[in-house]
This record gives sequence, structure tokens and C-alpha cells, in this order.
Amino acid sequence: MKTLFCLRSSPCPPIGGAPLRNWQNINAMAQHGPVAIFSAFPGEPASTQQPFGPWEHFNIRDMSYAEPEHWHDYLFALRPWGHEACDRYFRPAAAQQLQALLQSFQPDWVVLGEPWMYRYWPTIRAFTRKIIFDNHNVEAQVSLYQDRLPRRPGLRAKLEARLRHQQVLNLERTLCRRSRQVWVCSDLDRAELTQLYGLPPKQVSVIPNGIDIDRFEPVRENRLPLPAPLKPEDTAILFAATFDYSANIWAAEWLLTEIYPRLQQQRPDLKLMLVGRAPTPLMQAAAQQNSNIIVPGIVDDILPYYQAAAAVVVPLRHGSGTRLKLLEAFAAKRAVVSTAKGAEGLAVVSGQHLVLAETAEAIANQLLQLLQDNAQAQQLQDQAFALVRSQHSWELSQSWVQQSMERLGSVL
Repeated sequence: MKTLFCLRSSPCPPIGGAPLRNWQNINAMAQHGPVAIFSAFPGEPASTQQPFGPWEHFNIRDMSYAEPEHWHDYLFALRPWGHEACDRYFRPAAAQQLQALLQSFQPDWVVLGEPWMYRYWPTIRAFTRKIIFDNHNVEAQVSLYQDRLPRRPGLRAKLEARLRHQQVLNLERTLCRRSRQVWVCSDLDRAELTQLYGLPPKQVSVIPNGIDIDRFEPVRENRLPLPAPLKPEDTAILFAATFDYSANIWAAEWLLTEIYPRLQQQRPDLKLMLVGRAPTPLMQAAAQQNSNIIVPGIVDDILPYYQAAAAVVVPLRHGSGTRLKLLEAFAAKRAVVSTAKGAEGLAVVSGQHLVLAETAEAIANQLLQLLQDNAQAQQLQDQAFALVRSQHSWELSQSWVQQSMERLGSVL
């Protein structure tokens, strides 16, 4: 069996939630045969060599979104099954490249990763109806949160946010209903999707996020060199994410503007590492103004940054799925302070596997406590590692994919 993944981020090296999930599922499908990758995003992957088959990438050089200027621009922006995020990741030449890969590779199944690749759907459907939609988040719930928090004041901003929410509903509903199977990260996401779109439960498969635990062994054993400019005497906290996703953008901004200043009042030399693709202008400006803030952008290997981290912070306030950021920290044996939303979908207990806090003040205080209390941090690390090893290993994730494909086999 051959599988093709259609993605908007580089799955290898996997940095951030979406790439980690994609790489997990690519490895799982590779147990059944060759896997090809098609990706479209700004820049180039470190390499398009991957062990399971061909990888075709289209470099989207301009991701800017042009505000409508003419009446036909407004009509295009208002189309019910459109969305500016889908437009950013689509180019006609990229669709042609995908079509050529479909013809040359001849996959048995295509996995479409996230709704933002929706505009490639016609190209895929023209080739095959055997499509799996891997829905990393219940995006309609995310966009509903954005609807309530428009980025600009005024009636126009509210109307635009409401329109975007309806567009996401339309996109997600179409992909869910017209795919042979939908993959989600958690039972909670499955319940929300089936209720929201009236899907038969058997069409939605839970493929929990998992971690390649062995990959983090050098971190657990403190065998890696520290990334520049960090030194052995430095104390640092880490937030690793993909920063072109709204939930992560808002989390990073909250961390920079409200949480980290409180930390620096007590620990002036404490370093903050914001690691991942597409750092925002605010993040880059903060790093230029404060040498203790480290924003390297996308890196070849995230492990040295976990090596450097005394603690990991996950200040998410919206989004869905299960939290690969936490699972990575657990696998690396790093103590975690998170919001409840940041730990949603995981069977964790505050004070046992991590510490949960909801306000900027509480998050800062809990981080300071962990940095001072090595015994508490070690206890959290040990119990969190036991949890990730027993419930979120790659082996378990691969077994879920195996069961999902077996169910599909009965309706081929």
C-alpha cells in the first residue's frame, strides 16, 4: 500500500505540533508501504530526502495577504468555501506539481493534513476518492474563539471574524463529510466533530499524538551541547511551537508581554527561548531589545534547546488536539507549567505530572517555584516520563493507525 501526505509544513525535522504529528503518522503509514510527501510553505526544507519515498516541495515565496481593493477582490474573499489561510498556501503551479506526483507515485491513499490545504482538494479528488483528512484541531472551535477576540476593533473587524468562522465551518464540514475517514487527536475532538457536522462515529478515528521517546534519550542523559548563545551557567525556559498558528502566536505574545516580565523581576538573568518556524515581528523585536530572549526561528534540531531548558512553559489559551509540546517535554524529562487548555486531551494531574496555572501571575510564580525546588521538578519529570512512555509512545500511535486502516479495509 502506498500513501501520499499533502502538508503545509516540513515534517522532518519535526519541530512544533503539526510537524510532529505529521512525522508520527508518516512513520506509521510507512509500516504498510512507501510514503510520498507533497509540501507547500515558505522556504525550503533542510532536505527533501526522506526514508520512505519521494518528497516534492513547492516554495511559497510570498505569504502576504493582500487586502481587497476592488469589488471582485471582495467577492473572492467572501466566497463561502474560501479562507485567507487556504489562499496563502495555494499556488496553481504547486497544484500542478502535486498532480505530477500523484501520477508518478500512484498512491493508494492520500492523507490531507489540516483544512488549510483545502484548495488542493480538487487536484486530489480528480485522482482518487480514497482520501483521509487528518484534522489536527477542531478548527471551527478555534475560529469561534478568534471570532470573540477580533484583532482589530470595530464593526468591520467583527464581521470579518464572523465570516472567517463561517468559512472554516464550511471548509471543515466539507472535508469531514467527503473524506473516507477523518483522523483526530483525542476523544474530545471526536465528540465535537461528530456533533458539529453530524458525522457517523465510525468515520472518525482517534489517532492520539505520540512521541519517539528514544529520540530524547540524549537530552535525558544531558549529552548534548548547548545551542548558542547559551552557556552552562545560564538558566532558561522554553516554549517551542510553530508561530504561524494563531493559538501559538497569542500564547507567545502573552508570554512576552505579561509572564516573562514578571519572571525577570525575580530572575533578571533568566533566558526565554521561543523556538520554531515563523516567529512574529513582535517576537523578533523583543529578541533585539532584550538579549535574554532567544528567537532562533526554525532550527535543524530542537533537542539542544530542550537540553538547555530548566523548565518548559505552555501558555496556550485556545486550540484543540492533544499537546505535543507537553509530550516532548515529558519525553525530555523537563518540568512543565501549562494552562489547562495547554494540557487538554491528556490524562495529566496537576502536581503529579506538571503544574497547571491560568493567570500570568500564577504561571510566573509556578515557574519560579520549580526553578528553585529541584526535588519538586524531579518528581514531576519522573512521573510525566512514566506517563508518556505508557500512553503516548510511537508504538501505540502506530497501533491506532493500524486499527484505523483495518476498518477502512472493510469499505474499500
